[in-house]
Amino acid sequence: MSKNQFYLQDSRSYVGNDLLFWSKDGKGYTTDVSKAQVYSREQALAQHQSRETDIPWPKAYIDAKTRPAVRQARRRAGRYRHRADQATDAETGSRELYRLRQVHPCY
Repeated sequence: MSKNQFYLQDSRSYVGNDLLFWSKDGKGYTTDVSKAQVYSREQALAQHQSRETDIPWPKAYIDAKTRPAVRQARRRAGRYRHRADQATDAETGSRELYRLRQVHPCY
């Protein structure tokens, strides 16, 4: 069964040095293969024939080469979210401004 399972890569662009795969249910693209759509061999080849930049990859091959990664931006934003809910900006009293200052140091 796994010989007949494929991911489709959109080779027109990358995110950093990560490949982009078609997401489940046609909801865009993802770098996370756990969120990628799995296609049959026939489906993957048909899509590749209609658009050559969509490259079929055997699921077993990609799964063997991937490893979990943590998205730094989400981890950092999550760390400050709790603090922002408990404190306010002393100058304005605005929680939104406090959140923005914690997450993005340019503000």
